[in-house]
Amino acid sequence: MTKKLAGQRDVNTVWSARTTGDTWLRSKGGRTLLVAVRLKGTDKERKQAAPGVVAAARSAAPELRLDPSGEVWANREIDETIERDLSRAELLAAPVLFLARSGILSPEIYYKYIALPFVRMLGALDITGVTPAGQHAQEKIAAHMEEAAERADRYRALTERLKRLATA
Repeated sequence: MTKKLAGQRDVNTVWSARTTGDTWLRSKGGRTLLVAVRLKGTDKERKQAAPGVVAAARSAAPELRLDPSGEVWANREIDETIERDLSRAELLAAPVLFLARSGILSPEIYYKYIALPFVRMLGALDITGVTPAGQHAQEKIAAHMEEAAERADRYRALTERLKRLATA
């Protein structure tokens, strides 16, 4: 497997207990072996290359169980999860946003009873250690929440003024 992986264009280095003689890379019973792979390129390029390298490793030893791990793989999975969750959230939020923007649902109700509880429930702004894509998503969510709060405040002030004018 190490030879096949070393031949991959996206792989910088590969090492294992067998190639280095380092017993720390193998379990005491010898049934589990760590094969460490360092990929070439930028963070984005490494994330894109990781599935191909994992596929190459699996094809090199199909009889073995292979569990990918490490920073690149974890960040890639986190990014995919965030992207999938945000897409789902956008689909759920689209009808609500339509109602809010059309005036059927007030900005105050939208912010107070829909957007704020939803973001708090997800904990979207509380997640730490996210990748640049995750940070960008958090910034977009924070900006949207700030805009929604401002819109709710303006709506509240306007309705209070209208009420005062109507009773005057």
